[in-house]
Amino acid sequence: MPGSPPPDAQFKEQGYLLLASERGTETLRHNHATQRANGARGTTLLEPSELAQRFPWLNVDGIALGCLGEQGEGWFDPWAFVGSLRAKAKHMGVT
Repeated sequence: MPGSPPPDAQFKEQGYLLLASERGTETLRHNHATQRANGARGTTLLEPSELAQRFPWLNVDGIALGCLGEQGEGWFDPWAFVGSLRAKAKHMGVT
Protein backbone atom coordinates (compact mmCIF):
# COMPACT_ATOMS: atom_id res chain seq x y z
CA MET A 1 0.00 0.00 0.00
CA PRO A 2 1.30 3.49 -0.75
CA GLY A 3 2.56 5.18 2.37
CA SER A 4 2.68 1.97 4.39
CA PRO A 5 5.98 0.78 5.85
CA PRO A 6 7.94 -1.81 3.87
CA PRO A 7 7.20 -5.42 4.78
CA ASP A 8 9.46 -7.07 7.32
CA ALA A 9 11.45 -9.91 5.72
CA GLN A 10 13.15 -10.41 9.11
CA PHE A 11 16.65 -9.65 7.83
CA LYS A 12 19.37 -10.72 10.27
CA GLU A 13 22.60 -8.81 9.70
CA GLN A 14 25.20 -11.18 11.10
CA GLY A 15 27.70 -11.48 8.31
CA TYR A 16 28.23 -14.11 5.68
CA LEU A 17 31.23 -16.27 4.88
CA LEU A 18 31.69 -17.78 1.43
CA LEU A 19 34.43 -20.37 0.91
CA ALA A 20 36.14 -21.57 -2.25
CA SER A 21 38.34 -24.48 -3.22
CA GLU A 22 41.31 -23.85 -5.48
CA ARG A 23 38.99 -24.29 -8.46
CA GLY A 24 36.66 -21.53 -7.23
CA THR A 25 39.18 -18.86 -6.23
CA GLU A 26 39.02 -16.95 -9.52
CA THR A 27 35.22 -16.74 -9.27
CA LEU A 28 35.38 -15.65 -5.63
CA ARG A 29 37.98 -12.97 -6.41
CA HIS A 30 35.89 -11.74 -9.35
CA ASN A 31 32.72 -11.60 -7.24
CA HIS A 32 34.57 -9.75 -4.48
CA ALA A 33 35.89 -7.20 -6.99
CA THR A 34 32.36 -6.72 -8.35
CA GLN A 35 31.01 -6.13 -4.86
CA ARG A 36 33.74 -3.61 -4.09
CA ALA A 37 33.22 -1.80 -7.42
CA ASN A 38 29.55 -1.42 -6.51
CA GLY A 39 30.15 0.08 -3.09
CA ALA A 40 30.35 -2.93 -0.75
CA ARG A 41 33.06 -1.96 1.72
CA GLY A 42 32.47 -4.57 4.39
CA THR A 43 33.85 -7.55 2.48
CA THR A 44 37.30 -9.06 2.96
CA LEU A 45 39.15 -11.84 1.19
CA LEU A 46 40.82 -14.24 3.63
CA GLU A 47 43.55 -16.81 2.98
CA PRO A 48 43.30 -20.22 4.74
CA SER A 49 45.69 -19.15 7.54
CA GLU A 50 43.57 -16.04 8.19
CA LEU A 51 40.40 -18.14 8.18
CA ALA A 52 41.92 -20.58 10.67
CA GLN A 53 42.99 -17.74 12.96
CA ARG A 54 39.63 -15.97 12.81
CA PHE A 55 37.51 -19.15 12.95
CA PRO A 56 39.50 -21.74 14.94
CA TRP A 57 36.64 -24.26 14.69
CA LEU A 58 36.80 -24.22 10.87
CA ASN A 59 38.64 -27.07 9.13
CA VAL A 60 40.44 -25.26 6.29
CA ASP A 61 41.60 -28.43 4.50
CA GLY A 62 40.62 -27.96 0.87
CA ILE A 63 39.74 -24.30 1.33
CA ALA A 64 41.83 -21.95 -0.81
CA LEU A 65 40.07 -18.64 -0.13
CA GLY A 66 37.22 -17.12 1.80
CA CYS A 67 35.21 -13.94 1.46
CA LEU A 68 33.75 -12.52 4.64
CA GLY A 69 31.00 -9.93 4.42
CA GLU A 70 30.48 -8.19 7.75
CA GLN A 71 28.25 -5.24 6.83
CA GLY A 72 24.92 -5.50 5.08
CA GLU A 73 25.31 -9.27 4.89
CA GLY A 74 23.19 -11.92 6.48
CA TRP A 75 19.97 -13.74 5.79
CA PHE A 76 16.22 -13.26 5.89
CA ASP A 77 13.12 -15.37 6.33
CA PRO A 78 12.42 -16.69 2.80
CA TRP A 79 8.68 -17.12 3.44
CA ALA A 80 8.37 -13.54 4.72
CA PHE A 81 10.28 -12.33 1.65
CA VAL A 82 8.08 -14.30 -0.78
CA GLY A 83 5.00 -13.00 1.02
CA SER A 84 6.31 -9.46 0.61
CA LEU A 85 6.87 -9.98 -3.12
CA ARG A 86 3.42 -11.48 -3.49
CA ALA A 87 1.78 -8.56 -1.65
CA LYS A 88 3.66 -6.00 -3.76
CA ALA A 89 2.76 -7.78 -7.00
CA LYS A 90 -0.90 -7.94 -6.00
CA HIS A 91 -0.84 -4.23 -5.12
CA MET A 92 0.55 -3.53 -8.61
CA GLY A 93 -2.30 -5.46 -10.23
CA VAL A 94 -0.54 -8.73 -11.01
CA THR A 95 -2.88 -11.71 -11.05
